[in-house]
Amino acid sequence: MSAPQDHDSRLADMLRRYRSRSAAEREVKPFRVFHDSTLEELVEQKPRHPKQLGEIPRFGPATIGAHGAGVLRVIDEWADWRWTDLLDPEGTGEDVSVFEDALGDSSWTKVLTQLYLSFSRGRPRVTSKDLVLRTGCSEETVRRVLVRMDQKGIIDRGGRGEGHMLGHRNAEDLIYALERIEGRGKSDGIGHLIEHLRVTEIVDRSSVIDDGILELLDGDPVGIHGYLDDRDEAAVWAENSLRNVLEVSHEGVVHYRYALSNGARPDAAIRMPDGSMLCIDAKLPIGEFRNLAGDPSKKKSFLGNLKYSIRKTGETYADPDAGTASFCILYIPSEGIIHNIRELDSGIHNFAWEKNVILASPTLLAILLGSIDDSGPIPSEPRNSGFWNDLRHLRTPTIEIKDWERDKKSFSMTNRAVWKHLVEWKHLVEDSKLKDLDKSVSRKASMRVSTQESERKIVRVMIERYRSAKADMDIAIREGTGATQLDIMAQRNSWISRSTLLKKSGLECSNSRFSQILGGMEDRGIIERSYGENEGVAYVIVTLRSGAQRLFGSDKEEASELAEMFDDSGNLTLLLP
Repeated sequence: MSAPQDHDSRLADMLRRYRSRSAAEREVKPFRVFHDSTLEELVEQKPRHPKQLGEIPRFGPATIGAHGAGVLRVIDEWADWRWTDLLDPEGTGEDVSVFEDALGDSSWTKVLTQLYLSFSRGRPRVTSKDLVLRTGCSEETVRRVLVRMDQKGIIDRGGRGEGHMLGHRNAEDLIYALERIEGRGKSDGIGHLIEHLRVTEIVDRSSVIDDGILELLDGDPVGIHGYLDDRDEAAVWAENSLRNVLEVSHEGVVHYRYALSNGARPDAAIRMPDGSMLCIDAKLPIGEFRNLAGDPSKKKSFLGNLKYSIRKTGETYADPDAGTASFCILYIPSEGIIHNIRELDSGIHNFAWEKNVILASPTLLAILLGSIDDSGPIPSEPRNSGFWNDLRHLRTPTIEIKDWERDKKSFSMTNRAVWKHLVEWKHLVEDSKLKDLDKSVSRKASMRVSTQESERKIVRVMIERYRSAKADMDIAIREGTGATQLDIMAQRNSWISRSTLLKKSGLECSNSRFSQILGGMEDRGIIERSYGENEGVAYVIVTLRSGAQRLFGSDKEEASELAEMFDDSGNLTLLLP
């Protein structure tokens, strides 16, 4: 890999420009963004993942939160330039005798040597035609060797015109062994290229960066500068965070967007032992919180808006006449925001209780969900016994709290006393959480749910539809159906309606979230959508595109099946012989 100092100089310049822009935006000196010595370490180590940022000297949590994502994107941009064309167009006439002396001069060694030399130059893919020219072997010999290498998992065999390369997932040790045989000190460059190839396989790079930084910051989005400033994005993040808490903390059935008889639809609902629905709604006022941090005079406005949300949540989702429990939960997926709310107004939880609302952070919600006893008998007390009728189903939390054991018998007191005890218990839980709870629970509770598995479910539904349609087409061909009719059948069966796709994929998400997932898939060439109208009713249909193969890079069976579904031009076809 030639002239690495030139490549490093360009990366250093790009990082300096980023630092200057960030400093100007914050009206601080560039060294306050990160120091020159830190910049040099970034150039030297070239981190590609959030966890690697934590290994950079003087790049601590505050810097990671403010600049981690920006720095990683700069390095991504540099890497895309550094390895712009991953197809090696021609050989360089390098001496291959060192490999033949060590490994022999078989056709296998010749092909392997050329694949390695292309990889070590930073252009890992080389076509079959070029391999024939460089090795002096026949086309049939090269093809046979490539097939055997593919079967053993040594190479990633490309399609027509794509070229083949040593598999960085399964053959990394082999690549480094060949580097040692060559003895030209290429290991650092090879390592950076392997990391780049791994990064380019990530379907949703932005989400991976954000999630990695969230994990480093114990799962709290508040610590990431500029993250989720868009109100709609914050709402989706909050809903996904809620789903993640429910997945790891509640074993029973969860109803998403459950329709209450009053017309309201909470983000989630859990059926209580007496048949009522405990409603949970998610809210992330991160924009308002950041505005408050920048201007303390906005405290009154911030708390006023929060109390309005609490009142509306209680009125809407704590409505026994609509089949709900007599209290509900307002979930704020940020330990930092919840902590600061308590600092701003120590009585905010009492206010929420008075409105029949539990104000819950990720950790507290996990505790409450783990405490709901959905296996015991329905209590015999009448509904007019108030909140206690529902709250009695909260058993002792998973952490040890002596005061709970001492005071739990007093819950036969009046409702007001019940509230007082539960508020005190709640504060005690929050004060103890960092000591007594595994931090991984907190991180999992507030990590965004990745869309990749959802995308795979969608593609699997479309693969299954293709199988069924292909079987129907084969029958039609055997029955002598005419070419025109076959073309019509192929066109019709290549598409699936959006509503059918949502139903069969089994995704429990809102229509807007499903559209967001499909939009991201379409942008990356995984699917294509088409819009139409039939008798005044609008519809959307979806078809696969060749980019779907990238979702199953490590799944040979599905990747191979997808490859067979497309012609050389990348179009889905049902008329292959």
